[in-house]
Amino acid sequence: MLFVAVLGAWPVPADAAAEGRALAQKLCARCHAIDPDAPWNSIGSTPSFMLMAKKLERYEQRILTVTSRRPHIAQRFSVSEDDLERILAYIRTLKRD
Repeated sequence: MLFVAVLGAWPVPADAAAEGRALAQKLCARCHAIDPDAPWNSIGSTPSFMLMAKKLERYEQRILTVTSRRPHIAQRFSVSEDDLERILAYIRTLKRD
């Protein structure tokens, strides 16, 4: 089963959120809190994934362009567009009404 990401131009696997969580743990957890059960695990000024989910309209495009933004650009942070779509799919699962 496939779904198409809102801003993406390619199909994203149905299990993208699970893959995105694993990627976030590997690539993002050093600075960002990615788990709702551990919202304190972040560097103070970085937004948590739960905040990004809550304000998704503000963060969605920022997530997809993270490699061209500070501080990630200075760290030579490298991640594929497909992986960013998967991370975004995980963040979408955290959205609460």
